[in-house]
Amino acid sequence: MQKLIYKKGLILKVSSWENDGDHSRTIEYTPDTIEEGKALKRMCEDLFRSSNNDEGGIANDYGVSLESYEEMINEFFEKDEYFKGCPEEDRMEELEEIIDNLLGYSEEGYSCRLCESATLFEVKEDVYLDMVEL
Repeated sequence: MQKLIYKKGLILKVSSWENDGDHSRTIEYTPDTIEEGKALKRMCEDLFRSSNNDEGGIANDYGVSLESYEEMINEFFEKDEYFKGCPEEDRMEELEEIIDNLLGYSEEGYSCRLCESATLFEVKEDVYLDMVEL
């Protein structure tokens, strides 16, 4: 008997944490297109960096809401080829949905989780594993 592990297509694998490495998590997300996958990877690498240590991101800021970073978020959306078509009034909602899908929400009251890594994979064909019966 076989079990389907990955369907043919794309997988964006995102590893994240909060605070000082607490609550590490890895999420696998399936983008619809290569363009979407690349754009989400850019967002992870550009926006979801730490707000501390001069890293210039919006993540890992204790007690601060995402709205505090609205200017930086809008700047990212305006400069990114994929996201620039998103109307300004929809950007925060779009960002929150992306955070939910890729990082999950902070369990300790941080602005959002920090992206440790984002890797885009192309699965060329369905991947199955054979189940072993004892």
